[in-house]
Amino acid sequence: MTPYTYYLAGRYSRRVEILGYAAALRAAGQQVRSSWLDGLHESEEGKADRNTQAAWARADYAEVSYCNRVIVFTTDGDIGNGGHMVELGLALAWQIPVTLIGPRRNVFTNLLSVKQYDTWQEFWAAEFAGSGEGEAA
Repeated sequence: MTPYTYYLAGRYSRRVEILGYAAALRAAGQQVRSSWLDGLHESEEGKADRNTQAAWARADYAEVSYCNRVIVFTTDGDIGNGGHMVELGLALAWQIPVTLIGPRRNVFTNLLSVKQYDTWQEFWAAEFAGSGEGEAA
C-alpha cells in the first residue's frame, strides 16, 4: 500500500481511543501528524489562555495542510468544541481526501468526495485488509 500522511481529527474526549488508531496506522507503515493526540491541547474552559489556544489552532492548521489524507471521527450527539469539524472544512477546502468514521453530521459530510465508514474496523477492512500491514487496533 502507498504510504500516506494522515491527520486524525475527533473530539478531544476521544483522544486516547484515537491514539490507538494512530498506532495502528504507523504499524502499517503510514505517517500520522496530529500533535493534539499528545495530550497537550487541553482546551476545557480555564485550562489555557487565548494565545495558547491560538498556537494550538495554528499547529493543527499546519498539520492538516501537510497531510494527504484526513480521517474525521464523529459521534451522535454533542460535537464538543467542534474543532474536528473545522479540520474537516480545511481538508475539503484544500482538496485533501477525507474519510469519515462515524455518522455523517452535516451537509459537508454528505459530499460525494467524503468516504464514510460506521466503524474503524470497517475502514481498516476496506483500506488495509489483505495488505499484511498491521492490525486494526
